[in-house]
Amino acid sequence: MARERRFRHRTWIATVAIGLAVSGCSSSGGGSASDGAVTLQFSQWWANELPKGDLAAMVHQFEKQNPKIKIDLVTNPYQNTHDSTIAQAATHNTSDIIAMDGTWYSDLQNQGALANMSSLMKDAKYDDSSLSGELKTDGSVYMIPAVNFIYPMFVNTDLLSQAGIKSIPKTQSEFKAAADAVSQKTKAKGFTLALSPQTPNGVANDVMAWVWASGGTILPSGSTPKADGPGVQEGLEFVKSLYTANDVLAGSLNAQETQKPNAFAQGQVAMMFDSLAHITSIKQNNPSLHFDIAPVPVKDGYTGEQGINAAAWALGISNDSKHKAEAWKFVQFLMNPTVDAQLATEANGFPGNKAAKPDLSKSDPLVQKAFQIYQSSKPENEFANGLPVSVQLESDFDSELQKYFTGGQDVQKTLSNTQDAWDRHIKAATK
Repeated sequence: MARERRFRHRTWIATVAIGLAVSGCSSSGGGSASDGAVTLQFSQWWANELPKGDLAAMVHQFEKQNPKIKIDLVTNPYQNTHDSTIAQAATHNTSDIIAMDGTWYSDLQNQGALANMSSLMKDAKYDDSSLSGELKTDGSVYMIPAVNFIYPMFVNTDLLSQAGIKSIPKTQSEFKAAADAVSQKTKAKGFTLALSPQTPNGVANDVMAWVWASGGTILPSGSTPKADGPGVQEGLEFVKSLYTANDVLAGSLNAQETQKPNAFAQGQVAMMFDSLAHITSIKQNNPSLHFDIAPVPVKDGYTGEQGINAAAWALGISNDSKHKAEAWKFVQFLMNPTVDAQLATEANGFPGNKAAKPDLSKSDPLVQKAFQIYQSSKPENEFANGLPVSVQLESDFDSELQKYFTGGQDVQKTLSNTQDAWDRHIKAATK
């Protein structure tokens, strides 16, 4: 299978043709050479989560088409990429091209770190009508999603069978019964969270995912976040019931996001919510693991549209780059329907360009199943839609959830404290 995948990739690299012409360099700086060539830094975590060499091969193809532009891949884990990007933005020293997701958007915009890509697209006479999910400020685009991911429920089917569970849970009561059974009848736990205060995205991925699945929201009015929005308290109380019943993997309140798929691959936990991007690494870590994916279970009796937590690999251009036009050429290359389809297929996601046609017939069957979930659900992550200081809002929520899950306060205090912190930080960020 690995050889077939590499062969398909080489075939694609040999045949894709985009024909982007290179204009002369418009400015000088550290990235310029005496012959007019420029080197652009692209900071990202993608290369770590794609099959080895895939992103480098795409860069090589771009450089062949644009011999005056070189791309320097700066690859780090997701959290390191986030931390360094935010820190560099404060000193106006970010990479020319920035891989990001929507939760970073407000922080980077507040620091003036992102270039106006609407202006760059206009200069390049580029039609962006096929791009989906762009984030805008005052009508202009500053972030473009390249690959969209959903966060379905991953299920270790062997552990469910050992616990006497015959089918994958569809409702919260079925999930609770399955988690209880696994925790009581096997050496594993039913569920895992990743609520490390240092990486609070677990608030969305592991807690709010329950709320969104059953139509709940923290944005009932569309713009101002409300911690006690419809369905939030019920979602928190359900997760607390799992924690109280000892169905949650030990250490979850301090776990990093990357620890969840590792624990799942090692058979320590029966069910988790995770990104499709981790299918490849889970199979590499444990080739004999039998697992499936499914929608996040809904509350009993819910019949409305089902939500599914979603995230994106997105692109921005540094406002401090001396070579914004050249940086846009690389973004345009990645968003070409052919390239974007290949990128999404290799990443086990779905393309941001609506004109892209990924060949799912050659994808992992779990990705094909995920596409069905994607089509039948409402992708949702209210923290990633440009909320002011969204990472801080997740951190505020995380701090209060820690107290709630460990018995330090009740759910009403958790929500009111969270709201107070949100109001305070949003006011400071928008004054």
